[in-house]
Amino acid sequence: EYAKATVNRLMSWGFLLGVALGSIQILLLPAIRKATPIQEVRDAATAPALIASALQIINGLVFIGEGVMIGTGSFLQLSLSTVVATAGCLWALRFFPPRVGLSGVW
Repeated sequence: EYAKATVNRLMSWGFLLGVALGSIQILLLPAIRKATPIQEVRDAATAPALIASALQIINGLVFIGEGVMIGTGSFLQLSLSTVVATAGCLWALRFFPPRVGLSGVW
């Protein structure tokens, strides 16, 4: 019971920190003007930056979840999920970029 409450609290923190990090990333989006003077590059980088900002929420939760899995000794499940995620990522990198461009990388 206590362990479950602790995990729930940690997942809440992961969610909140993911939202905070994603929000900061969105707020800093205008700083892209400092990175390049080329308008086409700025335009091309905007959509992936917004997608990455939204993914920070998921990253916060996954970070906590992986820590919990390590703490409980669930190494087989963790390694299998890593293999599946890697295979999905490699497939997505082949499938999406030719169809949607740079945003397909994210």
